[in-house]
Amino acid sequence: MRLKKLFLSMVAAGLGVGLMASTALAENLRVLAWDGYADADWVKDFTAATGIGVDVVFIGSDDEIWAKIKGSEGQDFDVFAVNTAQLQRYIKADLVTPIDVDKLPNQKEVLPRFRDLTTVSGVTKDGKVYGIPFCFDSIGLIYNTDKVKPAPTSMSVLWDPAYKGKVLAYDNGEHNFSFTALTLGYKDPFNLTEE
Repeated sequence: MRLKKLFLSMVAAGLGVGLMASTALAENLRVLAWDGYADADWVKDFTAATGIGVDVVFIGSDDEIWAKIKGSEGQDFDVFAVNTAQLQRYIKADLVTPIDVDKLPNQKEVLPRFRDLTTVSGVTKDGKVYGIPFCFDSIGLIYNTDKVKPAPTSMSVLWDPAYKGKVLAYDNGEHNFSFTALTLGYKDPFNLTEE
């Protein structure tokens, strides 16, 4: 249900804040999203409620999002889902449009940590909002309790030679740096300096 609300919020944001190419309501909203963020039944419900069709293109990596948005200079999609750690890249390349949060009445209903967007790293620049976060969570460690003993107590298990070739990890720079920082004992692994 949470992801359905995310989808409805995401597409409503596209309609409500002027991300459309023209001022008239579009016949179809063009969405770039991760698999699971725009299920067919949600799209159907949105179209039934608004009369607006939705064209969804699914992506599988941060690099793919960048290639699609940069490739069309942001013109092929009205709304897209991106990690806040990546959003500043799009802002600097002038590929996203600021969002008028006053046109999003449900912003008052989000998790308390997301109500004041000036406190959310990466979603604003020069006092303008460019992204609406919907969740915050750590990336967990999933393991087979029959094969990994004793139970891991830190991310260092990812580098244990006993599991060489048996570790599956999301291949993303931000995550890899964070995992490494956690393993090295950094107190704030999600806010690292260039050094």
